[in-house]
Amino acid sequence: MAIIPGGALECVKLSTHVHAGGRSVQKVGCACDIHSEYGDITNHQHTGKPMKNSDEEEAGGRGRTWFWVAVPTALLLVFIIFAWSWWDDIKSWIGSDMAVAVTDTLRNVTFSTGAVGTIFILIPLALWRARNLHKQVEAILRQVEIQVRQADTSERGATNDRLKAGAEMLGHPKSTVRRSGVIILEILAKEHPESYHVPVLDVLCGFIRFPDFPRETTKFRTNGDGEGEAKPYPHDIERAAQAVGRRREILARSGLLSLEGGFHLDLAGADLAGARLQDTNFTGADLADADLADADLARAYLEGANLRNVNLAGAILYEANLKGANLESVDVTGATLEYANIKDANLKNAKLRHSNLRNADLGGADLEGADLEGADLEGADLEGAKINGAILTGADLAGAGGLTQDMLRGARPSARPSSLPADMSWPFELGDGDQWSPKDV
Repeated sequence: MAIIPGGALECVKLSTHVHAGGRSVQKVGCACDIHSEYGDITNHQHTGKPMKNSDEEEAGGRGRTWFWVAVPTALLLVFIIFAWSWWDDIKSWIGSDMAVAVTDTLRNVTFSTGAVGTIFILIPLALWRARNLHKQVEAILRQVEIQVRQADTSERGATNDRLKAGAEMLGHPKSTVRRSGVIILEILAKEHPESYHVPVLDVLCGFIRFPDFPRETTKFRTNGDGEGEAKPYPHDIERAAQAVGRRREILARSGLLSLEGGFHLDLAGADLAGARLQDTNFTGADLADADLADADLARAYLEGANLRNVNLAGAILYEANLKGANLESVDVTGATLEYANIKDANLKNAKLRHSNLRNADLGGADLEGADLEGADLEGADLEGAKINGAILTGADLAGAGGLTQDMLRGARPSARPSSLPADMSWPFELGDGDQWSPKDV
């Protein structure tokens, strides 16, 4: 085996026997495979004799061309020189009249032959020049292609180094360095979305879910009971979540969210309490068991997201899109869901106590067993919603749309709302023994 630049030459000897004249003659050759970084260059078999290269073949072709041009031209010149040298003798031999005719004929033949000879010389010369020019252009194009490949390889190496450097910075003990790492990764995903959008999101999601550094700042947050307490508040985690959500929103507006393919945005169990995540896109994300208390998710896209058991107490979800989301057992106590799209969402056993649901779209939502105590549903759309077993104690339903008497019959009898639409009444009454029973309405 022999090594060549950028690859390897593998040579395997071949041995064959040829019988000639009763004798067995052994012929030795080899089969060669040349491999390089640009793929297999050639694959050939040859005998022990040296192979002609393309330059030798080209030289041979030029020699044959000039032979067939030079020989006729030389013979023509010899003939002309001979005729003019012996012209006086020829003239006396054939006579003056005939000499004139021969002179004219020779002149015409000379001009014609010269013209034809010129054509025979110029055409092959032009073809040869065109062939050489074509080969030069091909050589230049091959060189350009090699340089482009080398540049692409160099650029990929540089961008991979940026990805590695940004990821390493996320583990730095100082929060400012970690934030810088997030910015580097976000810029990389922006510059090369097709190649690095998904890898960057994967790295940032891991960073958000599993931080391995001490929290340096604090902020007042609301716990599940609506009471306040001071807890660590990581700004670098917030910055990473913003990068994830905003990059996805930019791609969604450009119609390029399909670049994620089958990538699953996993933020389950993440601590994002108090994070400012306005106008972000977490469509289809897994946020189960995450802490988003007091988070600002105004106009955020959470369509089809898994928010099971998430703490959204005190969160701002103004005009947020939660269509079809899984909000089972979610805690939205005291949250703002005004003008939110919660259509067809799963809100079974959700805590919506004292939440602001004004003008929210709850059409087709499943509120079975949900706690809506003290909730404000002024202008909310409840058409097709299920409220079986729901707690409506003190809830304001006076201005709710889509509410029917049949829907109220499915609610928990003892959990009477504070107000109902003018054309409806509470379908239960308190009887003997403090027992609630249906009444005719």
